[in-house]
Amino acid sequence: MPQEPYRFPVVAEASRRALATRYRILPYFYTLFYHANQYGNTVTRPMFFEFDTESDADLLYFDRQFLLGPAILVSPVLTQGATTLEAFFPRSARWYNITDGKEQPSGWQTLSVPVTDIAVHLRGGEKKKEKKSFFK
Repeated sequence: MPQEPYRFPVVAEASRRALATRYRILPYFYTLFYHANQYGNTVTRPMFFEFDTESDADLLYFDRQFLLGPAILVSPVLTQGATTLEAFFPRSARWYNITDGKEQPSGWQTLSVPVTDIAVHLRGGEKKKEKKSFFK
């Protein structure tokens, strides 16, 4: 029986979406690989490399999410057939969904991820710390 990916509609759609995302971030990949070559930086890194001061999650033991460079957070679905996943978004940064650009709340979130998608989020600017007013 033929097993080419294009013969299965779900696999073909997932492949199209994954490749479209990959091509959108290809310049970023080139930059990461350049920095890896020139300075010894990592391309794929655990979350604690960037967020070592997060107090609400022990990122040292996170093995279900990872970063591509400092700015792209990937939260793969690791359970067969699952369409949701629990993901952690560090509070010190803003996070935006790569497909629709909507801001993702910080902390633990339940994400709905169709079979054809990958949960990828872009890191925005740092969140401003609230100033405590003398008059409050």
